[in-house]
Formats: sequence, structure tokens, C-alpha cells
Amino acid sequence: MMPIALPWLLGVAQAAPMQFTHQGRLLDTEGVPVEADLEVTFRLIDADTGGEIVWEESLTVGLNNGFFSVVLGADEADNPLDIEALERWPLWLELQIAGGDPMSPRQAIGSVPYAAISGIAEEVHWLDIAEVPETVLSPTDADSLGALGCTDGQVAGWSEATASWICTEPGAGPEGPMGPAGEDGSDGATGATGPTGADGADGSDGSTGPTGSTGLTGPSGADGSTGPIGPPGPTGPSGDDGSDGATGATGPTGPSGSVGSTGPIGSTGPTGPTGSEGSTGPLGPTGPSGSTGIPSGAVMFFNLSSCPSEWSELTAARGRVLVGLPSAGSLAATVGTELSDEENRSVGQHGHDVTDPGHVHPAPKVYDPVGGSTTAVWQSSGGWSGINPTPTGVTVDDGGTVAGTNAPYIQFMICQKD
Repeated sequence: MMPIALPWLLGVAQAAPMQFTHQGRLLDTEGVPVEADLEVTFRLIDADTGGEIVWEESLTVGLNNGFFSVVLGADEADNPLDIEALERWPLWLELQIAGGDPMSPRQAIGSVPYAAISGIAEEVHWLDIAEVPETVLSPTDADSLGALGCTDGQVAGWSEATASWICTEPGAGPEGPMGPAGEDGSDGATGATGPTGADGADGSDGSTGPTGSTGLTGPSGADGSTGPIGPPGPTGPSGDDGSDGATGATGPTGPSGSVGSTGPIGSTGPTGPTGSEGSTGPLGPTGPSGSTGIPSGAVMFFNLSSCPSEWSELTAARGRVLVGLPSAGSLAATVGTELSDEENRSVGQHGHDVTDPGHVHPAPKVYDPVGGSTTAVWQSSGGWSGINPTPTGVTVDDGGTVAGTNAPYIQFMICQKD
């Protein structure tokens, strides 16, 4: 943050040795007044850029809302501000805050050297003054110096035009011939308006002298009397046109005219270009729920390890073949023993009905007197029967051990809709 110095006042505090009161204001680069105690170096330099340092002094400056006031040359013992330094006029004042670069531009010091050097006027003899008019030095001149009635702040000055003494502002010399125009200097900061002085005696117009450098504005004095109004100046050039004003409010609509007769229908014009797609409209209300696609209780095969959402496994179908329900049959009834995982049942359990006719062997009739029995019985119808009956010995085993089927199959997850 580099503060910016705004010059406020530069005036003579004392005559000899010299002291100057310098006032100003420090703002940062954002235009905000600085509040701090800063070490500031003040330098008098004999040029607005470059040049030689004539005198310098470093002071600790207290800032209040950016404003400050210091007395330069107060150290009369170790760092006096001598008249010899001011005789190097024109001079410029440069400020530098500790840790920063010198501020730019420098402030020109104009009228101060005149006021300062006047402090040694009591040591000047008339005969040591160069270019004094002969009428002033003449013992018989009839000058009006003693009769001048100058106001406070004015000084006596010799007028070549009237060959008499007149009241003038401090530092004003006699008018000389017009000198060559110098180069334009940099604009200095605008100082405060000084007090209006009393009207001086009208003298004849002299030739225009060279333009002096602009001095710092002194403090405001008491208001002087108002001078006569000068003639109007020429009209300045026209300024640039201002920007257009805002559009005025729409006036009221006039009355409607009578409806004219309908003209003939014109031919259809060409189709215009397709307009840009409009923004999506708001979401409409939710419609009524539609019917369910798959009814509850439906059975379906899935090539999945588990049933999907809203479906449950039909566990009764594990390891079984699904068949249609016969008329008046029992729904979801199970028959037989279910297959185990990947079981290859070669044949289901079953039985065979076999009739054994047996056979006999004919034999002669023999009576057993001991046992009292015979091995043959004569039938009344004739012939022998029951003689040594012997079975054929034919046996049939049941097939399979588990009831079921040996049909080939593929395994799927069978699920029922919730």
C-alpha cells in the first residue's frame, strides 16, 4: 500500500533561520485516509525531476484521518534551513515514506523564497540594490511612498508605467517585456483559493512579462471587497452530445376506427422456418393405475438362482414334473418322491402280477398201511388227482427302489407371482 500525498499548505513559520509549516493528507491507493505514525523524509530539490538535493529532513508524522502538519527546519541547531538554500529557487518539495519510493510528482515551491529572503531585508542598503530607477535615488524625486495606504499583506512596488510607488502583492516585480514561451510544466495540484486583496491603484498597461511558476496557495484570509464584474468571455465550444434519454411512457391508446369490409383471402404464403423448441411444460398429474400385466399366482420358470422381485419360489415344485390339472383334480397336489439335485433315476419302482399254474406227476395208486395214507386219490369221475403236486419255482422281483420316473430333464427355478 503506497500512500498518496495531497499538499495542503506550505507557509513561512519564522523568518531567519527559516521554518516552514507543511500540511497535507495521505491516502492509500484505494483512496482511503491513512491512520498511522509514519517516518517521512522531506527534501528540497532544484528540479521537478532529477536535480540536486538542496536540503532534507526526516520526521515522525502522526496522521489523523490522513491529515498531517509538520514544521520543516525546526532543528535549527543540527539541520537548519538556511537562506542560502532558498536562494536556489525555483525549488520543489519531495516526500518519501520509510520503506517506499519517493512520491511523484514533486510539489513546486513558488512564492515562499521571496517571503523568506525578505527576512534579511533589514540588512540591505539602497545602494546595493541593482536596477533601481534613477528617480528613486534622486534626492529631488517627488515619490508617493510615504503617502501609500496599503492594506495588510500588500507591499510597496515601483511602477515603470506611472514612475511611482504603488501597492502590490508580495513577490510581484515590475512588468518586463514578453519573454519566449517555455515548455509546458506538469500540472500541479490545485491549492485552496487565497483571500481577495484590496483594489490597487490603476496603472497604465505595461508589456506582458514572462509567466512565473505557479506557487502554492496560501491560507485563506479575510474576504476582500468585491471587484467590478468583468466583461463576458467568449462562448466556449459546444460540448459533445449527451446520451439519449430514457424512452418516455407509452401514451394512451386512441379510439378504435370503424371496421372495414373484409378483403379477399390472399394466397397462402410459404411456410416459415421452424421455430426453436419451447421449454418443457410442467409435469401433468399422475394417471390412474393400469391393470397388472402378470396376475398373482402365475407360475414361471427362471434361469436364475433366486426369484426376482414380486415373485416367490414354488417350493412344492422342487424336483417334480409339472402336469395339467385333471377335471375335478386336486390343485397343486404332489405325487411320488421328488428328484434330488441332478439325480439320474434309471427306473421307477413298480411290480409284476404272475400266475403260477404248477404241475403234477401221475403215479400208481399205493396204500401205505403204516401211515394209513395214500399218495393218490381216485376221483369218482375217474382218474387220479393230487398225486405229488410240485410248483414250477418261478419268482418275479419288483423293479426299482424309489417311486418316480426315469425321463430326462433340465432344472430351472420355478417361481410364483406374489
